[in-house]
Amino acid sequence: MGLEDRSTNDEPREFATPQPSPERVLLAREQLQSILSAVSSLPTQQRSVFLLRFAEEMSLAQIADVLDVKVGTVKAQLARATGKLREMKERQWR
Repeated sequence: MGLEDRSTNDEPREFATPQPSPERVLLAREQLQSILSAVSSLPTQQRSVFLLRFAEEMSLAQIADVLDVKVGTVKAQLARATGKLREMKERQWR
């Protein structure tokens, strides 16, 4: 059987999408719960700024408009929120 005898199939191959293992699913759920718990423990203003920035993907100027504060205030609250979340993460991983 030579090369010319091979039938060619120009259709792309379909590969099975690997499903995450039950362990990975559980780990992802635990990590998400940990993140949500940490975010919910932030002071109201910091939580609002953090969620508007990262969940709603708003710009700093948009957040300032929505919350009726200056952009500098948004930056400060976002820095404080991310700092606190980073500290919580570091304590959890010790």
